Amino acid sequence: MLFQRSFLYALLCSVSLAYTKPLGRRQSGLITGHKRGLAWGGGDADITQYEQNDNVGWFYTWNVRNWIQKPHDLEFVPMLWGEKQIADYPNFVNQEKITSGEVKAVLGMNEPEQAGQSNLTPIAAAQMWRTYLEPLKGYNPAVLLGSPALSAATRSKQWLTDFMNACATLGGCTIDFLALHWYGKNGTQFISYMENMYQIFQKDIWVTEFACQEFGINETQCTSDEAVKFMETTQAWLDSAPYIKRYAWFGAMKDPVINHVNAIMDPTGAINNLGLQYIGLRQPGDNLGGQANLSNSTSDAPGGISIASNARQKVVFQVNLHSVTLSLLTLSLITWLSPGW
Repeated sequence: MLFQRSFLYALLCSVSLAYTKPLGRRQSGLITGHKRGLAWGGGDADITQYEQNDNVGWFYTWNVRNWIQKPHDLEFVPMLWGEKQIADYPNFVNQEKITSGEVKAVLGMNEPEQAGQSNLTPIAAAQMWRTYLEPLKGYNPAVLLGSPALSAATRSKQWLTDFMNACATLGGCTIDFLALHWYGKNGTQFISYMENMYQIFQKDIWVTEFACQEFGINETQCTSDEAVKFMETTQAWLDSAPYIKRYAWFGAMKDPVINHVNAIMDPTGAINNLGLQYIGLRQPGDNLGGQANLSNSTSDAPGGISIASNARQKVVFQVNLHSVTLSLLTLSLITWLSPGW
């Protein structure tokens, strides 16, 4: 009988472990290794809409502040946008946050080669890097540092080359990956540009802005269907290219400053069908014919229940089912093991 009880106790422990649900991302620490992220300008919109599966793992806000109030499980990556953020920088990116691993990666200045953005010469950017970014490696060598984020303008390659040369004269800049932007309508050209940048600089790449958008004065803008196909083509390549470590579509915002067909949420802040395509919960073919920018709140689930609600209900049901099964099994075994049984 002693042997039977010992055996059954061991069995109970094994069953308990087998039915223990994996810890959620908030419980177990931030998910790492996800390529898909969010270029977040969504204001008070619910960022957890993009956590319906595990495909999205990070976001940034073109700032050292993350701006998100509601609890979420995504890794925030701060950016030192330019000179105007220097005062805020030490409060959000400092030795404590780097040493603890709370901040795992930091992005450099935003489009410094553009007069309308951070607008820095290569030497000024190199000096800023040496002052504010390079010391982070001393706090934690594992922190990842992204280059100044460059547009795909013709002058960008030369600016980056000059920046790296300036860094060398100042003692060196540890650049773990290139942060790159690209806008246009041709997915093949997008891929060729990224391949060329990798071949030239031999650095891993984060594409921190891209969308189906033309900036030429006389260019015709993308249609909704063209945006769908552009996302499909570029995302498939980004997911497969080994040196592309992360990427973020532009943009997760209610009112994009570019062509509105690229929005992955609707004007109310609800994830739309293109957003569902981005996170992998809707097929591109289902978004053709002008469906991409429609809200999914009523059209994609029976009874007007959103896909997000269905996903959450499914998770809750699975957890409750496991809990009930484990409770019944535990009660049965305890009864069996009780004295006098």
